[in-house]
Amino acid sequence: MLSLKERTAFLKEMLRDSYHTGSVTPSSRFLANEMARQVKQARNGNGQPYRVLEAGPGTGPITKQLIMSLRAGDELVAYELNQRLAEHLMKSLGPLAEERQVRFEVVNEPVQNVLQRNIAFDAVVSGLPINNFAPALVDELFDAMLQTLKPDCPLCFYTYMGMRKFKKGVTFGEKRNRIAAVDRIVKQRMRDLNGRTKNIFVNMPPAVVHTMFRNGKS
Repeated sequence: MLSLKERTAFLKEMLRDSYHTGSVTPSSRFLANEMARQVKQARNGNGQPYRVLEAGPGTGPITKQLIMSLRAGDELVAYELNQRLAEHLMKSLGPLAEERQVRFEVVNEPVQNVLQRNIAFDAVVSGLPINNFAPALVDELFDAMLQTLKPDCPLCFYTYMGMRKFKKGVTFGEKRNRIAAVDRIVKQRMRDLNGRTKNIFVNMPPAVVHTMFRNGKS
């Protein structure tokens, strides 16, 4: 369960910047557990350190579960655009990562900058509120996250159940067209990459976990 401090930090940033936050409450432990499970399940068992990228971790409910699921010597790199949340993440979860001997880094930059590192990750997890973004940015984010993945490795992200359909029904004009375009992008990416989904009802609002693979692994 999230601490009062974590909930307060999330609420403050949501009120400051709802565009990049995308929700009124942090992810539940059920959603966080499922995201971490998808990453852990994809581990190939070759004995090499596992390298995970997280985009948009927020206050870190999923980050915490990722750290708990990783092994000593593994690496988690989190890209958080909000400086206050980036600092909160390092302060709150750095000690846990150190205790578990997981290499943990928080980068206060857009996740697209990860391509400058010219390294490949074994899994990518995203908490970015793509329903808030312009279609071109959504495509750019997916391209960057997929490009940094090793072949046949997973990209796991979540959306809120029925949210795009609901927004299309209550918005008009340019905003409705934007939401419809984002919906098409997500559906096309999932079709092209043999995506699979799992509903998480114990979350506010209920969420859908999407997992797709760079080279179409099912």
